[in-house]
Amino acid sequence: MAQSLYEILAAMMPGAKRRTLKRMVETGRVLVNGSPARNLKQEVSGAGEVRIEPRPGRAVEGVAPLDIVHEDRDLIVVHKPAGLLASTTPEERRPTAFAILKRYLRHSDRAARLGIIHRLDLDASGLLVFSKNSAAYHSLKQQFFDHTVDRVYHACVEGVPGERAGRISSRLVELPDGSVRSTRTRDGGKRAELEYETIASDADSALLRVKLSTGRKHQIRVQLAELGHAVIGDALYPLDRKAGGEEPRRAPRLLLAATALGFTHPRSGERMAFEAELPPEMRALFPRPAERGAIAATPASPRAAPPPRPPRDRSRARSAQAKPSRAAAPPRATSSRPADRSREKPARRARSRPRKSDAAP
Repeated sequence: MAQSLYEILAAMMPGAKRRTLKRMVETGRVLVNGSPARNLKQEVSGAGEVRIEPRPGRAVEGVAPLDIVHEDRDLIVVHKPAGLLASTTPEERRPTAFAILKRYLRHSDRAARLGIIHRLDLDASGLLVFSKNSAAYHSLKQQFFDHTVDRVYHACVEGVPGERAGRISSRLVELPDGSVRSTRTRDGGKRAELEYETIASDADSALLRVKLSTGRKHQIRVQLAELGHAVIGDALYPLDRKAGGEEPRRAPRLLLAATALGFTHPRSGERMAFEAELPPEMRALFPRPAERGAIAATPASPRAAPPPRPPRDRSRARSAQAKPSRAAAPPRATSSRPADRSREKPARRARSRPRKSDAAP
């Protein structure tokens, strides 16, 4: 639903007089979707971006090494490099994506209340979304909880999977040292599922496209390693090698990247889709599949969405961390080849013409 620019600015700067806001517009400090605002009566769509430029000569906190992919009044999508924490405890002194964005919003949007929606491993790179208000936070959290968010990763792995595509399903449990393993107990750990597809390979490695059905800590790294194809550069989950076996392929970083992210916009109900190109370290191994264009936001066709529901009580969904019993069970991998339909009986010929309502769109 569209709002006037004045209503948006009044919410962003509580207590500011109309005359002050008008002067900011006249001096070109207010941008709507990247262009200078015309006047306070200008209408801004639900997914529109309103930004206030600083006064001349006034320093503003940057977001480096983050890259802002998309920002509006409800959320901000960024690209995190490898080696930067997404977020952690308040006592953490190392730089985090959350802390960098919080400092940035103190200058650009004082009314924003930054919220952590999901995380990305320290050594992985890729797309992250953060909320900027309470309504957006609850909507995005609910979408992640309901597994309606599209999350695609690319990973360079050791060896080439026997099946070009497949699904991995297991239950993961976190150990006292923070690492994660599969468990054989049916009621232990948390359900973890993903789908993978080999899109390029050479003699001793492959580039996989991985789509998450669930999002668990270290899920992709653990499940691929237990399948026998560890992510290249992963020191925490290397393959078990016998004496005299080949050395793991070396890499300057963990070759895992979150390359696509899709969700429903909390305010407008539009389906938003974002893509990021492969990191240069992965393009060096597989250059042809990396030609996917620069980091860009590509909203999909609008789709009506119901109003955000309040978050569920997660206390029922949480299961106590179970101690791993005996040896960890390898994940189940199933092929995603299409079923053989040659034995299906042919459909009977219709005796009358099809109705208009039955016609394909």
